[in-house]
Amino acid sequence: MFHGRDTEIHDLLQLKKTPIAKLVAFKGRRRVGKSTLAFEYAKHFKNFYHFAGIAPEHGVTSNDQRKEFAYQLENYLQVENLATDNWTSLFRNLAHLAKGETLILLDEVSWMAHDDPTFLPKFKTVWDTQFKQNQELVIIVCSSISSWIDKNLLSSTGFVGRISLEKTVKPLKLTDSLKFWGNQQVSPYKTFEFLSTVGCIPRYLEELDPRATSEQNIRRLFFQPGAFLHTEFDKIFSDLFTTKQANYKNIIETVSTQNKTQAAISQELPKLSASEISKLSSDLVTAGFLQRDYTWQIGKATPSRLSKYRISDNYIRFYMRYIWKNHKKIADNLMSEINLHNLPGWNSSLGYALENLVLDNREMIREALEISPHHIINDGPFYQPANQKQAGCQVDYMIELDGTLYLCEIKYSKNTIGSAALQQTQQQLKNIKIPKRYSLKPVLIHFGDITDQVEDSATYTKIIDFRDFLVV
Repeated sequence: MFHGRDTEIHDLLQLKKTPIAKLVAFKGRRRVGKSTLAFEYAKHFKNFYHFAGIAPEHGVTSNDQRKEFAYQLENYLQVENLATDNWTSLFRNLAHLAKGETLILLDEVSWMAHDDPTFLPKFKTVWDTQFKQNQELVIIVCSSISSWIDKNLLSSTGFVGRISLEKTVKPLKLTDSLKFWGNQQVSPYKTFEFLSTVGCIPRYLEELDPRATSEQNIRRLFFQPGAFLHTEFDKIFSDLFTTKQANYKNIIETVSTQNKTQAAISQELPKLSASEISKLSSDLVTAGFLQRDYTWQIGKATPSRLSKYRISDNYIRFYMRYIWKNHKKIADNLMSEINLHNLPGWNSSLGYALENLVLDNREMIREALEISPHHIINDGPFYQPANQKQAGCQVDYMIELDGTLYLCEIKYSKNTIGSAALQQTQQQLKNIKIPKRYSLKPVLIHFGDITDQVEDSATYTKIIDFRDFLVV
């Protein structure tokens, strides 16, 4: 299934018009649809050649990677016994194949280059001497290890000026995710319940059976022995983080129940140095599993150094909360009929998931507030640290315009949202310190019914029912 990606396709088609050979870098989370985007783009080319690296599991050598590449290339060339002793001859044969309007996809290029320091230098040489002679050629290099793309291509002096376009392929927007339900009539709650476990990752959404209930889908995908999303987490980490897997998982577990600063993570993982935690956390951000939210100083151009990490991926959060510690019980088929609503902390888990969906689709909130993105100075989660002069304050999502602050409180509840939400917002308004020329506009973004007291309150400038965005 292919939904959305209109902006990406538009940019790629504009690039196709330029009369030079183009080298494009795709990066992004595994299963986010990088290869699928390339296949959709390929519909606009006369020739398309797809090459995929093999996962660098134990025992896989650089020679194995070259042999696999040669096997795929032989199929296109309709020849046999290509030399596999070095990449130069393989790339030259590929350049000979790539005549006229051609798209080449090097899928999981970091796997192809695994344990072979000659891969990129030889690719660069053949690019400079042969590939770039074809003005109708586009080569997409794609990797789920985004840090590898950053280090070896985007930040490499060897490839300066050679990358025509860089694309970070992100999860789908909410409106495009809803298309996976087809014409089925589904309640906003059931739609949200499923998205709270898989996010807007297209490969996971493809597994949805729109005729079944959200609970049936979740049980089938997570809680049955060998289910796709029961085993997916380990596959992700074995493929992306071949070393130090345990440390990456420990950081994710530390942040799974609460957003934390790097200092707080260090306190919980004393065996890791601050520099190690910084590097590991950065890798997880680049991989698309964590988000580092920086706060800022209201009314000042200087950003704050204060930041917190949060699990921005709903699948990862759900897995860490309910699957990881029950992995053996699920493998023993002891949870296949579980009632989701009896899971510990289920409602708070849905609250975290709602925050992620709001932050990932903040343009919908800005549109509801009639805010042009060109007028935004800062936006995101906001943290005001407590000290002797001020109380602490945390805002789920805040938008700063010139002289105006929108304080957006995100609330999920299976029960009616009432006076507690009002009191919390009023306390925020009391605690937050702002320049005198600024005005405050509190906003409630809710999923669940609200009381008349909340709806009629003068506290909120705007009340947004997130359920309106989830009508299939």
